[in-house]
Amino acid sequence: MPNLQFYLDTFKITDTRSHHDDTLIAGIGVYVNEKEFGPNVQSMGDFNNGTHSFSKHKLQPVTGVPVSPTDSVVVVYQIYNNGDHHSPNENLLRGEIGIAAQKLFSAVMPAMKFPDTESHPTGADTNSKLSAYPVDFPNADAGETSQPVLENVLTGGLYSLIKLAFKDCDGQVAIGGYTFKGATILNAINAAADKTFHQSDTFNAKKEGWDRPCNSSGSNYIVNWCVKGS
Repeated sequence: MPNLQFYLDTFKITDTRSHHDDTLIAGIGVYVNEKEFGPNVQSMGDFNNGTHSFSKHKLQPVTGVPVSPTDSVVVVYQIYNNGDHHSPNENLLRGEIGIAAQKLFSAVMPAMKFPDTESHPTGADTNSKLSAYPVDFPNADAGETSQPVLENVLTGGLYSLIKLAFKDCDGQVAIGGYTFKGATILNAINAAADKTFHQSDTFNAKKEGWDRPCNSSGSNYIVNWCVKGS
């Protein structure tokens, strides 16, 4: 059973939630068959538009996560602007990530049990797109994308599961929730030239309906997260 490392890599801001700088706190947690790894949380400081590194601002990866092909895996990350009231703080954000993961297990995991007639994805299926809510493994020859894609299930309707109330400029700027079988991520890692799975997510606060930011155009964040051998 290989051990994996899950981490937030970089984020690009094209519009802040605040009028100028966003004061960010970020966290990531991993759950394998409901066993918790992390969450790792870090208050990172003030940011304006541009591309930034999570590790440079001391957010640690979640390492040593054992994943087998038949395991059920949940990954959750959250990023907030908390400059006005410093909420959530690090302890609160750890708790919120845990609550989100447990709700995803309850809502999504029953759909992730493979029927006896369905095989686990293998090397031939590494180009399949994984739709995580409900889980679906389309035929790799049916016009799917050239790289495995995990569908974020914590945007849209499921965002309301963990939505918090904020005043002023504080609020959510990015949130990711992913559910998949271990075989999917292991195959994606093995298929990558650098043996690292890369996922890029775009979050527009105005489009997602995440409260009313101080910036009337709405915040816009592009977040890159990765998985590789630990």
